[in-house]
Parts: sequence; C-alpha cells; structure tokens
Amino acid sequence: MAAYIEFVPPPECPVFEPSWEEFSDPLSFIGRIRPIAEKTGICKSNLPRWIFLHFPKTYRQIEVPLILTL
Repeated sequence: MAAYIEFVPPPECPVFEPSWEEFSDPLSFIGRIRPIAEKTGICKSNLPRWIFLHFPKTYRQIEVPLILTL
C-alpha cells in the first residue's frame, strides 16, 4: 500500500534590493533583513549597481555567490 503525500511548495525566497544608503553599512542591512530571512531560511540580495561600477575587477573574479549563514 503506497502512501500518498501531497506536495506543498515552500514559500518564495524574499528578494532584497538595497539602495546605496541601505548598503553603505552592509552589517546593519543584514541585521534589518535577518528576521525576514530567518522565517524562510533563505533570501537573495541584489547588490546595488554602484558596487559593480566602482569595483569591476573585484566582482568579476568572484565565481560563487555570496552566502551568509544567519
């Protein structure tokens, strides 16, 4: 007798797009989004474009996404 278990999709991953002001202090930004990220267990943060404009060589060398353990 096979047991049927209904698939329940997980909640969507929250996506954050911080402004320059919000991301000027990254640790403060992470502290503010932490309660939201803890509820789902994961989150995505799209870094501001100015980071890539000011540090193009540094970010081109990064091959893996930044992963933070909250």
